Amino acid sequence: MKRFISLLVVFAILAACCASAFAASEKAVYAANSLYKLGLFKGVGENPDGTPIFDLDRAPTRNEAVTMLVRLLGKETEAKSREWATPFTDLDDWVKPYVGYAYNNKLTNGISATEFGGALAVTASQYITFVLRALGYDSTTDFQYDKAWELSDKLGFTDGYYNSALPSFTRGDVAIISYSALDALKKGTSITLRESIFGRGELSAELKDLLDGYEAFIDKYCEFIKNYNLSVTSLLSKYMDIMTDFNQWKLKIDKLDTDSMSTADAEYYSEVMLRCAEKLSKTA
Repeated sequence: MKRFISLLVVFAILAACCASAFAASEKAVYAANSLYKLGLFKGVGENPDGTPIFDLDRAPTRNEAVTMLVRLLGKETEAKSREWATPFTDLDDWVKPYVGYAYNNKLTNGISATEFGGALAVTASQYITFVLRALGYDSTTDFQYDKAWELSDKLGFTDGYYNSALPSFTRGDVAIISYSALDALKKGTSITLRESIFGRGELSAELKDLLDGYEAFIDKYCEFIKNYNLSVTSLLSKYMDIMTDFNQWKLKIDKLDTDSMSTADAEYYSEVMLRCAEKLSKTA
């Protein structure tokens, strides 16, 4: 009984807080929505209720991939603020700022000396190459552009899913890779891509108090479960009380918007959640 109760609590917390537990399509939706909230990803239109249409199951073109990359870096305004010189003669007007910014910042090349090939579908390795370059890596010295996933796997923002046998590459995959890359370190630094875009920020005193209170409750819960005995009737009412407290804490934690947290807040949130998960796993 003790093990069953504890596992239920572990499952409830991890289901609420851990995006990596989602299936692939759900990961894409989660990543796209998270990036959208951060202003780093846009849809191809809007639903009647005003929510964005991401079109995640469609293969992205090179034009779309470069546009999404520039938005990921938070550089859309800068890209559209000036005219950029490029050697490409096949660019549509709408994509010129994005390709211009990416080309002049050594994030992309063309398919020939004068063609960008924007209407062609982008591959997994090509998009990962874009992101790796944004992190400061060089495709001539640090990795092979046609096997870019080998480095991104090592850096921790792809999970071994992307390879030469991948049957298709979608806008959903772009969202997943982009969102995961936010927490990757830029080459030779201790600064994440997210920090380079938004800055680190300071740990919120209000959030710290909330998370510290939550961890203190988890300590209390774990201690109770260790001593819980079904044969002791007096413990039943205490169990009901502690589960009431658990539900109240869960509501508070569920209300936290992790996507809008500063880097400092997000790091402390992750530290507390990991510690709590470890404590609960030892109790189970």
